[in-house]
Amino acid sequence: MKKSWIIQGVCILWIAFLFDGNLVLAFVPVSDTIELEEVVISGNRIEVARSNVPISVNVISRNDIRGFENTNVLPMVTQVSPSLFISEIGVAGYPLGNGTSGQLSIRGVSGQPNARVLILVDGQPQYMGVFGHPLPNFHVAQNVERVEVVRGPASLMYGSNAMGGLINVITRKKVNDGISGFLNFSYGSYNTLKGNTGITLKKGNFDAGIVLNHDRTTGHRDSSRFNISNLNLFFGYRINDHWKMDLSYKLADYYFEDPGSIYNPSAIAFLGDIARHMADFSLTNKHERTEGGLFAFFNSGHHDFSDGWESNDMNAGINLYQGLKLWRSNLTTVGFDYKRYGGEGSSGLNANRWLTIDEIAGYIHSDQSFTDWLSITAGLRMDHNSNFGAEWIPQFGFVVKPFRKSSLRGNLSKGFRSPTIMELYLFAPNPALLAEEMWNYELAYTKRWGAMGMSTITGFLLNGSNLIVMEPNPNPGPPMWRINRGAFKHMGVELENKFNPVEYLKAELNYNYLYTESPVLFAPEHKLYAGLAYSPGKYGVYLTFSTIINLKTEIDGESGDVLHSQSYYLLGLKIFYRPLDWMEIYLSGSNLLNQDYQTVYGYPMPGINFIGGIALDFK
Repeated sequence: MKKSWIIQGVCILWIAFLFDGNLVLAFVPVSDTIELEEVVISGNRIEVARSNVPISVNVISRNDIRGFENTNVLPMVTQVSPSLFISEIGVAGYPLGNGTSGQLSIRGVSGQPNARVLILVDGQPQYMGVFGHPLPNFHVAQNVERVEVVRGPASLMYGSNAMGGLINVITRKKVNDGISGFLNFSYGSYNTLKGNTGITLKKGNFDAGIVLNHDRTTGHRDSSRFNISNLNLFFGYRINDHWKMDLSYKLADYYFEDPGSIYNPSAIAFLGDIARHMADFSLTNKHERTEGGLFAFFNSGHHDFSDGWESNDMNAGINLYQGLKLWRSNLTTVGFDYKRYGGEGSSGLNANRWLTIDEIAGYIHSDQSFTDWLSITAGLRMDHNSNFGAEWIPQFGFVVKPFRKSSLRGNLSKGFRSPTIMELYLFAPNPALLAEEMWNYELAYTKRWGAMGMSTITGFLLNGSNLIVMEPNPNPGPPMWRINRGAFKHMGVELENKFNPVEYLKAELNYNYLYTESPVLFAPEHKLYAGLAYSPGKYGVYLTFSTIINLKTEIDGESGDVLHSQSYYLLGLKIFYRPLDWMEIYLSGSNLLNQDYQTVYGYPMPGINFIGGIALDFK
């Protein structure tokens, strides 16, 4: 009860602050301000001002990423994005195979398989071809320029698996001629070692780079080791003032040990050895009235687990789109996608048989500003799946700016998820499955506080249908099968604040409340994050505090009753010193309140832990 009153008090004060502009008069504008007119890409593939986008998007900048010591970008993104949650079981990495880690949820949209939230790298989808889950260990923070999180369906532009939203990881590219590089090394609790290095160069129309990363830990429990090596090679060539070509290759090779639940003392550690490869190519153009490009990607992997499972999979595709400024204050994007995904596994009904699915789609999205204070967006996608046929995806939104420093936006959108190879052909299979569907309704109000920051309140309602669930099979064959019979209704409120109240100080406060008609795993009822960054010169401090209330960690599969839930507070602190412009020495502490908590039932998270290191950045 006390926790609930604390949350309610914060919300009341926050809403009062949002709608009463006089409350900020005591603050003094400073030069180091929050960037208010930042651009976003994930909404319609073309850069547009964030203030004109009707969907809910978080932008995590390069400066934000530097404030965290994680080499994987996802833990930091999860912390600062309202309604986004990802399950963890240790100090590093996301083991796969037993459904224990890396389970993504946006606005409570999650599930098994973990395929309702899409992860992109530079706009290209990244997920395992057989099970459809994202690849959370692929994303090295030191090679990331920024991250965009779309909260709500993004299927209009990106198709299947973006039903609940997406995370778009945008990699760094060198802009100015010359050579630059970085070298980072850190060591901490549980023999956790993190090291990465990279070099990039640009000369004239040519740019290239290489990034290497290695993380390892013995883990905070017996048999909980994790180690990973990443490689990223990329180069680009600017053909002329309007055309550019880019090519990249990424490798992630990792090993993990999953010790099992502490409530099952006889459990044998579950081991996994995974190698993932990704290559992509792009040919982009940018003119005065049009821009777009051709993009191709190929993602493959080999998974070898100690329970006998072994698989090979692939996910490849081409997308072509062009943004056109047909007339004044208009941007229309027309696109075409083709994708093939699949693979083979060593067990299941169709074991050791290579299986694939093809998807082909076309879409159009138009953004029209009628005056300085009103813009309307609308779009339609037709996605054809080789297994179940066509899926139509509409989207409509508006942005109204009734006052100079405020805006009201609304969005109606549909998301979908195609059934995976696993669901169709391997375990409790049903080849007649259709796509899962979800409708999203949201309304948001944003208030800008001059040069000091901005605040947003968003309300949303989600209705899901055709969800794939497991039931007894009435037909001859496997005793269980999957069928499109599930549904859900979620609603909630999200609050966002970013401020520079005084010089050298940045503050952030985010909160979300989520109501689900039926209990959902990995979807906390309340989530609050507060961050404070103070860096007046050569030294600085990052302080973070987050609260999770009523996180369901175990639900009875038959009755749907909640068997276990968690509530906890996390305090983090990073201090750094920069004796030279290109050198940073830091020490970071996590779970400083020594909370005893679990995000996955039976997997306690580590208590107080520290990591320290040195970061060199040669520009």
